[in-house]
Amino acid sequence: MADFKQMRDAGSTGSQPARRAFRLNSFNMEAAMKAMMLAAMVTILVATPVLGACPALVPADSAEAIRNNQDRIGCLQREAATDAERKTLEMKLRALEANQQRLEMERRLQVLQTIKPPPIPAI
Repeated sequence: MADFKQMRDAGSTGSQPARRAFRLNSFNMEAAMKAMMLAAMVTILVATPVLGACPALVPADSAEAIRNNQDRIGCLQREAATDAERKTLEMKLRALEANQQRLEMERRLQVLQTIKPPPIPAI
């Protein structure tokens, strides 16, 4: 809580690292919101196949059985497409999370690089 107050109070008169840290927190919150939205989409796609289970195979040669089996094949194809899309979104989510972590580390290193050590006193 104290860190937030320091960043908020830093404003335009605060130190450069405090302003930079405030901007970084804003960036991290935006990235976190994007990741949460993507996670929600993945959750919806995972739950969808459970709701639309395909009909069972009909072992017969009648026209109705053939139509039912064609419907079943179409349903299985849609499930496969949905599953592929879900896996693609999961991969994108993992890539976004990895990218967010990398950016976070880069930002932290930039803040560390701006801090200069105190001068060594002459003897």
